[in-house]
Amino acid sequence: MNVVWIEDFAGGSSSADIKQFFVGTILNPTHFPFNWLGNRNLRDNPELLEEQCLVKSSHHKIRLYSKFWDFHDWMHSQNGLDYADVILIDLNLDHGFTEERPPEQSVAANLSQAGFSLFYELTLHRGFPADKIAFFTNNSSDVERFNRDRVNKLLPRLNCFPKIGEGLKDLGKWLQGFANDPSLNLRRGIIEGLCEEPPRDLVEGLFDPAVAEEIRRAVSGLNQYGGALDSYPESVANALARPWEGVALKRIQSTQFPRWMKACRNALAHHHFGSSMTREQLALIVFSAIRATWQLPAATQRHELHLFHACCSGTLRPKICFRKIKQEIVSNIAEHKSIHEQSGWFIYPSKSKEDDKVRVDASTIDLIEFALRRGIDLECPRFELFAASLLELLPEKERDITEGDVSQSTHHATTAAIMARSFLVKSN
Repeated sequence: MNVVWIEDFAGGSSSADIKQFFVGTILNPTHFPFNWLGNRNLRDNPELLEEQCLVKSSHHKIRLYSKFWDFHDWMHSQNGLDYADVILIDLNLDHGFTEERPPEQSVAANLSQAGFSLFYELTLHRGFPADKIAFFTNNSSDVERFNRDRVNKLLPRLNCFPKIGEGLKDLGKWLQGFANDPSLNLRRGIIEGLCEEPPRDLVEGLFDPAVAEEIRRAVSGLNQYGGALDSYPESVANALARPWEGVALKRIQSTQFPRWMKACRNALAHHHFGSSMTREQLALIVFSAIRATWQLPAATQRHELHLFHACCSGTLRPKICFRKIKQEIVSNIAEHKSIHEQSGWFIYPSKSKEDDKVRVDASTIDLIEFALRRGIDLECPRFELFAASLLELLPEKERDITEGDVSQSTHHATTAAIMARSFLVKSN
């Protein structure tokens, strides 16, 4: 999760401030040892907070602004708000201006409530959701007064957390709720994996750069549309899978993610996944699509951690055992009245010159595609079958890893295996 925070530190700052505010909720205590700032302070060096998160490979990042106009410039920069999942605003920004960039007259009239102007700008002009903004302030009485008067003005209730006592505990709970939100993790994984990252080398022989850039633009555009990930996940999946229509199987050298994405393209094109895709399913498709298209290091990447948390949110109810899936598929194909089994092949008489056939001991993905192509009912939820087929494509040593947390030191195949396993019964 990415937090953007504006705080003018009227009383200076120290490492104790950060420990008091965030450590133990979204920041790891070991990442912020005593006196980590040294002789520096966050009012003059706000960038140090985000840098520390990055150096320590923290799953969560906090970008700090100590000046009103720096925050304002970020807010209006191209795709700037993509960075933020939640925003914290100090209400009194009396020390948030410089001689070079003084406050406008409308703001200068009441600097103790300057944070309100940023809130209005974020919500009314930039479209950032109000429920993901909170005032983090010592002037909580002003926010409480607003909330008392808001009913008559039909305005939303503002989130507010005082910087002392119960306010800090409530802030921690509020932030942790977003950190565990599958939709937020899915959005963050897509943004960091497809929209923010600099161009990477493509997997050789599959797409030219123009096609890859088209994928990035399409997904980025959908992600900009509020609610698209929750309301239209199939659109995002199709944007990722459609280019695989033009990739012939003989061009796919890898037997893992590219092969699976080719199968996903066929499944999506023929509505084999049904009409309601879940965010957990989309997270696995996004993970695989990025791995299939671009060359990445072997270790799990930061965006893949977000996709992992979006996929393994604990809301799934698996019904299929991985070790039994293939034998059930084989059994259903063999029992189909139009299928002939001969010399280790399943054969379906075709109107074309050659019969449609697949080896009995073929991979799960080939058997699934053969069955769906011939309209054979496999009597299992379709996406779960495809999750099992991805698991089979991964290295054998990863297949029995049923659960566990992952980090940026985890091999990506382990992360993918746990994600695929989350759709399946965890017993043998």
